[in-house]
Amino acid sequence: MPRVRRTPRVRKGWPPGAVMHLLTGWDFFNDGFGRGDDFDEASAEAAWFELRDRVEVALVEKRRSCGGEYLRLRPAAWWWFSSPEARDCSMTEAEQLDRLGLSYEVGEVPIHDGSNNGKLVR
Repeated sequence: MPRVRRTPRVRKGWPPGAVMHLLTGWDFFNDGFGRGDDFDEASAEAAWFELRDRVEVALVEKRRSCGGEYLRLRPAAWWWFSSPEARDCSMTEAEQLDRLGLSYEVGEVPIHDGSNNGKLVR
């Protein structure tokens, strides 16, 4: 009897709403990584490290299209997976970034490996 060879499943890309979910932190149309208990954190983290450049471009475009009224300074996924500390909602995002000594210019999203006490890794 011939042996059936199984081929590994090939990922055909991320969910359609992946970039917006990583940018805003919300899965508005249930086309991202899920909500609440159904949130797929492992996939979201893998997508963040693969799609980070696209998410950052989406942030810049969102700020331009809103005439500077878009208040988010970092993508939500940056706070989830790359930030030196969790987002503290008792202060503004700008205040927390200033306290950490990080730039918050649009398009300047520093890479942080979680080690150098809030210092940028270049």
